[in-house]
Amino acid sequence: MPRLHPLLLLAAATLVVSSNAAAQGRRWTGNAEAALSFFSGNTNQRSLFAKTGVSRKDSVMEWKSDLSFSYADADRDSLPREVTRRTWLGSLAVDFHPYARFSPFMFGTWEASYEKRILDRVGLGIGGKIVIIRNDATLTDFSLAMLSERTRPSDRATDPSITSFARWSSRFRARHKFDDRLSASHETMYQPRVTAVDSYTLKSTTGLAYQLRESTNLTISYMANYDSEAIARGARSNDDGQLLMGVKTTF
Repeated sequence: MPRLHPLLLLAAATLVVSSNAAAQGRRWTGNAEAALSFFSGNTNQRSLFAKTGVSRKDSVMEWKSDLSFSYADADRDSLPREVTRRTWLGSLAVDFHPYARFSPFMFGTWEASYEKRILDRVGLGIGGKIVIIRNDATLTDFSLAMLSERTRPSDRATDPSITSFARWSSRFRARHKFDDRLSASHETMYQPRVTAVDSYTLKSTTGLAYQLRESTNLTISYMANYDSEAIARGARSNDDGQLLMGVKTTF
């Protein structure tokens, strides 16, 4: 069951780091988010998004791990219900001196996607982040990295070839608090292949959060993803988007 391996590695790494931190009295934080959407009429469609993560941050180092799952299916007229999306995304990152204006970092990523015909995609990278604005209301930063990536197509792909190459990875993030309850966030990640910039992935997430209680927020978010090689692997489209409303809690 190869799809479980990255999950086990991510969980093991998180447990090891958490155990070490607990032994030294360090404080960890976590979050969990769930969102749903439904459409009815000519096409009956439903989608689900769930995400969880843990992190720890001090003046020396920041550890952060995330795992998300996205699912959608639909039926049309008398046709049977069909799965249109099933994607897992996992990440583990370490930032050094996160409160500094410039900080180096290392990261690892894992992806498995039914709709993009990806059995698994694993990447390891290193880079640097610069903080553009940091105050009580706003935080924006930009990072640039290079990663080594390996992609194995699923058995539904038209081309079963395994690919390995280096990518540039640039990321822009922005968060802003309008008041004590309402906040907005945006993140865009652009990853072109080093030797062929017309081959790239682009991921973008924009969201609003309204605080109901100290640890609970209502959220609305739009996620857009583009993979220039998806159609070549047999996917219906290179891009997909998802608008969701949900609840996020921190602990």
